[in-house]
Amino acid sequence: MASYSKEFRQRTVARLMPPESAEISVLSAQLGIPAATLERWHAEALSAHSNQQPTPPAPPRTRSTAGDEVDQRTAHSKQPTNTLQTLDRGLSALTLIAQQEDGMSISELAAALDVHRAIAYRIAATLEVRGLIVRAPGGRLRLGPGLLTLASRFEPQLRLLAQPILRDLAESTQAAAFLSVPAGEDCVAIMVIEPEGRLLRVAYRVGIRHPLDRGAAGIAILAGRPVSTDESESVRAARRDGFSVTHGELQKGAVGVASPVHGPGRNQAGFEASIGVVAFEDLDVTAATRQVLQSARALTAAVCRNENRPLGAPKRP
Repeated sequence: MASYSKEFRQRTVARLMPPESAEISVLSAQLGIPAATLERWHAEALSAHSNQQPTPPAPPRTRSTAGDEVDQRTAHSKQPTNTLQTLDRGLSALTLIAQQEDGMSISELAAALDVHRAIAYRIAATLEVRGLIVRAPGGRLRLGPGLLTLASRFEPQLRLLAQPILRDLAESTQAAAFLSVPAGEDCVAIMVIEPEGRLLRVAYRVGIRHPLDRGAAGIAILAGRPVSTDESESVRAARRDGFSVTHGELQKGAVGVASPVHGPGRNQAGFEASIGVVAFEDLDVTAATRQVLQSARALTAAVCRNENRPLGAPKRP
C-alpha cells in the first residue's frame, strides 16, 4: 500500500476543496492515487470540518392539539414522521444509481441527494458492504449483485399475492389469466391460470417470452412507464385508457387484454408488471377489460399494502 506524507495529503485535499473543487477522477489520473483513497481523504476532511462547526440552537417546540411537544421541523415537514432519513437517503441513492447506465460518481450522488460528499461517501460505503452497489474502476458507483438476491425473493411473494386474483379473473372471463414482467427488451409470463372446464385454450404458458412492444402484456408494461418520445401509438393509447387490447399479434385468432400493475413509487425505477387475459375471438372484450382493470387495481393495492405495512402491524384483511 502506498504511503503519503501528511503535507502531500493536505495539499491534495485542499485541491478538492473550494475554490478549485477538483474532480476526484481527474485528480486520481493526474497524481496516480486511487479514487477510493481520494474519496476517503475528502470525506474525512469534510467530517472534521463539520465537527468543528458550532452546534446550532435546537428548534423551538410547539404543542400539538393532543398536547404533545412537536419539533417545529417535524411540524412543518411534508415527510412522513415514521421514516428514517438515513435509510431514505440510502434507498434514494440506489434509485439514482439505477437510473444512470454508466453509474455515478460520489460528487454526482452528493449533488443529486443534496448532501455533503462526506455523507454521500458513507452512504455509498454502506451500500457497497451489503453488495447493493459496486465501485467500478475510476470510482463510479454501479448496482451490485446483492440486488439480484433481493429481486429473486420478491417474485415468490408476488406470485402468492397474485394467485387468488388471477384465479378469479380467469373464472370471471373464461380466459387464460396471466401475470407478466419485463426482462430486458422482452415480456415474460411468470404466472398463468386457466379457467376450469374450458376445453379450447390459447397456447399461453408460464415462461413464454415476446418483445415488449408486441402483445397486450408488454404494451401495458410500457404504458406504465414515463412518456418516451419514440413510443408507439399503441403504447400512448394504453397509457391514456389504462389498458391495452391486441388482436392476433402473438397468435393468430387470439385476443389479449392487459393493464399495468405498479408498486409504491411508480415514478421511480422499480417494480413493473402487467395483468390480463388472453383468449380466442369469442372473448367479450368489453367485459374482460372491466375485469382486467379491476384485477390490476386489486393487485396494485395488495402489493402496496404488503410493502408499506409498518413493522409489527397486523396484516390487513
